[in-house]
Amino acid sequence: MEKNWEYTMIIDFHYHFSQTKDDEYSLDIDKNFIKESCASFVDKICLFPYFVKTSYFINKANNFILENPENYILPSVRVRVPFSLKKDLQVTLRALKSYKISFLKKFFKSLIVVKHKKQVILHKNINDIPTLESIPKNRYFLIKFHDYQDGTLTEEIFYKLLKFKKPMLFHISPYKLAYFLEKMHNINVPIIIAHLGKSGLGLNEESLAITLAKQYDFIFLDTGGITDITLLKKVLDNVPYKLVFGSDGPVFSPRAIELTLLDACKILKKNFDSILKIFERNSHEILRFSNYLL
Repeated sequence: MEKNWEYTMIIDFHYHFSQTKDDEYSLDIDKNFIKESCASFVDKICLFPYFVKTSYFINKANNFILENPENYILPSVRVRVPFSLKKDLQVTLRALKSYKISFLKKFFKSLIVVKHKKQVILHKNINDIPTLESIPKNRYFLIKFHDYQDGTLTEEIFYKLLKFKKPMLFHISPYKLAYFLEKMHNINVPIIIAHLGKSGLGLNEESLAITLAKQYDFIFLDTGGITDITLLKKVLDNVPYKLVFGSDGPVFSPRAIELTLLDACKILKKNFDSILKIFERNSHEILRFSNYLL
């Protein structure tokens, strides 16, 4: 593929490192494995910590990434905020109510209560909000937030995260995101919805993610962990221009995501190089906004 001089790289926007063990965080990082396992067309990897239980260790992990740069890694940070079962249920139910989703679907089909009970245990040690103010903005590329795992995302916290003026990767239900966006105006921060909108809540979230990507210029969809060829075809048919590549490695194989994309393009008779061009263009746009010093 002949590259336009403006767009020089494709970024994998969704890659974790290390694993949790009890309440500690292993900072071992197999850089060769990461480099060798990435998709064949990827030039740089957006790297951030995997799930950890306490604010102390999430900050330690963030600092580790910032202090150990590699030329193919875009160091990124993960945020941890307090978890509140009451607040989370309130926000989630308001968001679902705005889409007239029935009571039974809220509680039984999507299993919200079961999810929340698990998170109460996971977040028992969290009692503070790690701050990013002390980190120079040109030292990190992107902020990752995983709703439930990283705490309760309220309107106030959502607004506070956007004020950092950094690209955001959200693992969040599109219903909740749509609820926040309806209340805010003049947003110009790139927001990437992880997993093409599949957050685990159910209720046809992927279709709403596509709608949001069409509605808002700053919304992108990442392919992290998606090997469902039917879903990829749906997105490629509707909003291919809003796609960014994400693998959710090493939990998922970047090469498996690449092969699924290739198969989807063949079925739809789309030129795979045109998809790579979209990945390139969107990578460039988000990187330029981030103001991260390469």
